[in-house]
Amino acid sequence: MISYRAKIKNTLFVGEEYRVSKVIDSKGTRGLKDGSFKVFGVCHLTPKMSLEKKEIGRFLKENQEGVLECLYASGVKITDNVVMRDLQARSKTILAIPPRRVIASLKDGIVELKILEKR
Repeated sequence: MISYRAKIKNTLFVGEEYRVSKVIDSKGTRGLKDGSFKVFGVCHLTPKMSLEKKEIGRFLKENQEGVLECLYASGVKITDNVVMRDLQARSKTILAIPPRRVIASLKDGIVELKILEKR
């Protein structure tokens, strides 16, 4: 599962959260086999150095920009709240990519990221 959230307050970037979870249960792989999940999109990320299979999680955490570019196609949620008081506007904008189930694998030195969605 990968998720992202960025917060902007009064036109200033306040912070962001980017999370890549470890595999506890291979529900995504099982779901592809039994038909409860389907592949929504596929992206390929090329590491600068050679990787081993056990380093894929670290690679996804360190290459946030490439992973987010891939996930934008799966849907982004934007929440914008503006409050006017005494002729001043205050705003809070949140851009979020909801948690997405993905399968990351290493093929010929390239990380393949499959974005899954429920059927």
